[in-house]
Amino acid sequence: MILYFSGTGNSKYVAEYLQDKLQDDIVDMGDCIKQNVLIRSQNKRPLIIVCPVYVSAPPTIVMDFLKKSKFEGSKQAYFIMTCAGGMGASPYYCREICKEKGFEYMGCEQIEMPQNYLVFFKTKEKDECEKIIEEAIPKMEQIADAILRELPIALEPPGKGDILSTQMVLKPYYKYFIKADKFMVSDACIQCGKCVKACPLNNIQIQDGKVEWADHCTHCMACINCCPKQAIEYGKQSVGKPRYMAPKYKKS
Repeated sequence: MILYFSGTGNSKYVAEYLQDKLQDDIVDMGDCIKQNVLIRSQNKRPLIIVCPVYVSAPPTIVMDFLKKSKFEGSKQAYFIMTCAGGMGASPYYCREICKEKGFEYMGCEQIEMPQNYLVFFKTKEKDECEKIIEEAIPKMEQIADAILRELPIALEPPGKGDILSTQMVLKPYYKYFIKADKFMVSDACIQCGKCVKACPLNNIQIQDGKVEWADHCTHCMACINCCPKQAIEYGKQSVGKPRYMAPKYKKS
């Protein structure tokens, strides 16, 4: 079973590529979280988790979802992290969740995909993004081949420095920086509701003709990037930056 979480489609693209190559079941964790539905599976094949890197670690909502869900059958678990840079201490957290759930840790590998976190980083134009995805395909193919043969993937643990620095930063970052209070809409908004539908935490609603954000955002950047009119900004930090949504994966 392939489980993925994706705000702007990077992890979805990788998950659908693996699903195509492995002919396995696929589940959108974002949809499950949005509908408050947990996984209870009898998986006969390895569990494959595909998600982005948030602050050098898997998203907290993904880890919480895995902790609450129940998995029976095969205990092998692979983790694929999508990121624009490095995955930092992600393997440490993936190994820890395996210990808690009784999984056999089969490794954690990263796939470099286009940057979507326009709060602090510069996003790229469409042609540059397409090139990055194209260059990532061979890595996806290698991972699919390893999983087919039930071989471990990158098992090298992160350095102690990476783990310590992530542990020091993770909680304060979620507490003080991952907030929705800077999201705003311009007069270009047509109230199409795409941002409402895209939010995995049901954190956005349209009230009296206004788009409003509540206080349980995870900074997946789905809302700001999916807006067809580019009417959403995150304060001044997103102004003028290209929006990014991954292309749909075309099955072979």
